[in-house]
Amino acid sequence: MNIGKIHITGSESNPFHTLSYQRIDESGRIEQANLPFIKVFVNYLPDGLDAIVACADLQGRWKDGSLIGCIVAEELEILSQMDELPAVEKTGIILCGDFYARENLDRRGGTGDVADVWRSFAKRFRWCIGVAGNHDIFSAMPDEKAFEKFKNEEGIHFLDASCIVKDQLKICGISGIIGNPRKVFRRTDVEFQKEMGNILQQSPDLLLLHDGPDFPEENLDGNQLIRESLISKNHLLLIRGHKHWDQLYIQFNEQIQVLNAHEKVLVLLKENI
Repeated sequence: MNIGKIHITGSESNPFHTLSYQRIDESGRIEQANLPFIKVFVNYLPDGLDAIVACADLQGRWKDGSLIGCIVAEELEILSQMDELPAVEKTGIILCGDFYARENLDRRGGTGDVADVWRSFAKRFRWCIGVAGNHDIFSAMPDEKAFEKFKNEEGIHFLDASCIVKDQLKICGISGIIGNPRKVFRRTDVEFQKEMGNILQQSPDLLLLHDGPDFPEENLDGNQLIRESLISKNHLLLIRGHKHWDQLYIQFNEQIQVLNAHEKVLVLLKENI
């Protein structure tokens, strides 16, 4: 393990906090669900950064009709004010896609505007960095001018086959999934693998994807082509969503770990030594 690289050392077995919300279950019915907030421990965070919060696939609504992602941002701020979490100015946010749910919760899998979810995090925390899911659009997309305006808003750091350095961490990401390129935030398998190769050459500390690799050894769902693209000597932590796993993270190979934030709020904290 390279010095200065983030490596997961463990996690709490039970959530330290939950948030009740409504979502559509697999049968198409509205259900009341509990969103878990879980602490994950890492060996390293840069000076001045006391926590990183990662979440994905928050596809539901609060009791007042708000997207649950907006409420999560508020709830994290309250937990910080109560000293249950580090200060917001020392907390970074990672968003790994799919934060929309249809307003009337009339069916599963709707696509819609998630710009306000990003804004809710960006206005409260140290930084907000993320990638889009296959159900996300932003502001007035496909109006490119409106989309560019959103991406240039203060605190917003949108990644799509791109990288940014924050707090001495190189954070790279690819938005969307492998699929029909005529649809929003989808690439062909050839294009996605090409972008993966380009990103890995930049030696990221954190790699953000919406979908991620499968892991046949543990029967964990994901994308085989992404798994094959990760056969590298990079030391990195990959954060993903899109598919449910029965475990929070895996040791993908000697150098790479994969953290699954699907339908969770994961708080990365430096382990107590």
